[in-house]
Amino acid sequence: MIRSIGNAAPRRALQLAAVALTVLTSLAGTAGSSLASSGTARSSPILVGEMRANRLAVIDPASGAVVGTLPAGVEHGVGHDPVGETTSPDGRQIYIADEEGSDVSVVDAAGGTVVATVHVGGGPTSVAFSPDGRQAYVTERAGIGVIDVATRRLVATIGDSSVPTTVEFRPDGLKAYALSRVGGSVAVIDTATDTITGTVTGLDVPSAMAVTRDSRQLFVANAGRRSVSIVDTATGTVTRTIGMNGAMPVGLVLAPDGSALYIASEVRKGLTEFNLRTQTVHILGLGGAVGPQQIQVSSDGRTAFLFEGTSILVFDTRTRSVTATIPLGLAANSITLSPNGRLIYAIRQLPGQQNVIAISTVTNAVTSTLQVSGKPVQLAFSGDSAHAFTVNATYRPPQPFETVSAIDTATGAVTDLPAAVGIVEGVAISPDGGKAYVADRLGSAVAVVDLRSGAVTRVIQVGSVPQGILASPDGRRVYVTNRDHKSVTVIDTATDAVAATVPSLCNSPGAMALSADGSTLYVGNSSTSWCIMRIDTATDTATMLSGSEGPTTGLVVGPHGTTLYAVYQSRIRIAGNGTGATEAVTRLVARNTTTHNVEWTRTVSTGGAQGGIAVSPDGRHLYIAQSATNSVWVFDVRTRRVTARIAVGAQPRAIAITHNGRQLYVTDFGSHSVSVIDTATGAVTETIQVGNDPDAVTLPGQLTGS
Repeated sequence: MIRSIGNAAPRRALQLAAVALTVLTSLAGTAGSSLASSGTARSSPILVGEMRANRLAVIDPASGAVVGTLPAGVEHGVGHDPVGETTSPDGRQIYIADEEGSDVSVVDAAGGTVVATVHVGGGPTSVAFSPDGRQAYVTERAGIGVIDVATRRLVATIGDSSVPTTVEFRPDGLKAYALSRVGGSVAVIDTATDTITGTVTGLDVPSAMAVTRDSRQLFVANAGRRSVSIVDTATGTVTRTIGMNGAMPVGLVLAPDGSALYIASEVRKGLTEFNLRTQTVHILGLGGAVGPQQIQVSSDGRTAFLFEGTSILVFDTRTRSVTATIPLGLAANSITLSPNGRLIYAIRQLPGQQNVIAISTVTNAVTSTLQVSGKPVQLAFSGDSAHAFTVNATYRPPQPFETVSAIDTATGAVTDLPAAVGIVEGVAISPDGGKAYVADRLGSAVAVVDLRSGAVTRVIQVGSVPQGILASPDGRRVYVTNRDHKSVTVIDTATDAVAATVPSLCNSPGAMALSADGSTLYVGNSSTSWCIMRIDTATDTATMLSGSEGPTTGLVVGPHGTTLYAVYQSRIRIAGNGTGATEAVTRLVARNTTTHNVEWTRTVSTGGAQGGIAVSPDGRHLYIAQSATNSVWVFDVRTRRVTARIAVGAQPRAIAITHNGRQLYVTDFGSHSVSVIDTATGAVTETIQVGNDPDAVTLPGQLTGS
């Protein structure tokens, strides 16, 4: 059986999402009593960390269905690759599309916090609101996602294989137009049925659109043909083409009173005005070294602000003349006019320079320069012009991420909102099922998620690049391995604060396992400096176990507490070839937890990277995720042999076993799914589609970091 909440079944996804919090409340509320009475985690939610989607998928173990998602990263829900942001018609919300995370974050413009995260299709790039503000259309690789603004849910997906990049609604709201640069066309959408009813052809690399106030005409800028097409919206046909004399149109803006269309162009300097009343064209020479790249028009239509890289030209639309030139000092990238028309923010991305320039439209002068975190790439105003929000590109190895800054337009004060990074490295659930602790690699922090409300309640800074996380059996502590910091952070769950840091561990500490009584924490190493550390949790002191084994990919303590099992890799010389070549081998080692001596070692396989490890409640079997072979291997502890190989999805990584030992949950990193295995039959009974790159799965009371 395959379960999915993807775009193939958007209506079903809406139903599941609508009951998510109800289910979570029920599951979390009964988790404690269920665990105490039955010794199983059956009524507790199973959380799957989606590595790059910045959230947790919540699975109901009774039905095997994904019943909702929760925010996971070190922030309040914003994805880590935002590429488009749009303010709602009422000015109260800002929608931010996250291209890599396949999400849209909903920001409260007054408070500057993210109030919802809507999962849409892959690669969302822009958001457009219907005139009445009830729907938001999100362009994505597979088409257009339709979000109900009131419920903040995805309600439909409009299929469009041409990869639309921009949507423009008619003012009457009856139709919308989706521009595709790849397909070189514009799709016509019936907004009542959310279906494509036609296509505008005869275009050449369309780059921008605008619709007249009476909804009768659609203007499309053709970057390839260097012209603007006028489309009759009743018939969907091109009725006229406006030549640009070799200039490449890149922006279209209609005057608020509907009297004129202004066309900004590159390649050749100048601004073109198309008078809608007389249907005449006026080419306006404006001077300057660079052609206008962006245009903003005041609400009364009397003034246009033309961005030319190092300056802003103030243009009087009545006299068709430049009345002022505002020098910016250094090159900028874009400008945004506030809704009240009193302020312009120019974004600048030069390293070491102030990043946002504030300009008064009353005095036509730069009033201040503001520093935000990283390089600002986009800016949007709240509807009341009281705040502006920038999305900033930042870099922290191993890859870039984004932050959001809030600017008080009255005072110029800048507040950097928590970083939106969301590289989930592990999840730990408190034994009562009430809270989840999510390790975020790029944020070097742990987000605390209340499973009853679905809210991130606290962000705890830990060491650099956390690799693994797990909770103690009594739920009083959570342990986090920090790869670059070579340490373990100890979190007190009563206060959700750092209680201790255990330093000076081996290079790249990663996998962890706890003894059943919680007195000993074992920490593996994922790099070339081979070692396993033993930490006394009463004193938070560490000692190294003797004997070199190899980079550890998984650790688990047997149910009787007498044996520590470790999966590790090493390289052996290939005999008989005379070249000195080596090959990777995966081995399983058993250590006595009292003497810490190695009791036995077995070679499990040759070659390939491995995943995590789990042990059956009776201690008779070990389950090892084999990423290289897309399978889970069953190892018999008594015979010390692999007895079965169970095929799962691509690149299995994390693995967890239920308390009664009847089911295994395995994250299929490459297939974006979770495989559910019946341990009695060794068969995969369900494949649950979750989201991008699932890399962690956990159950309450789990004592392994796998």
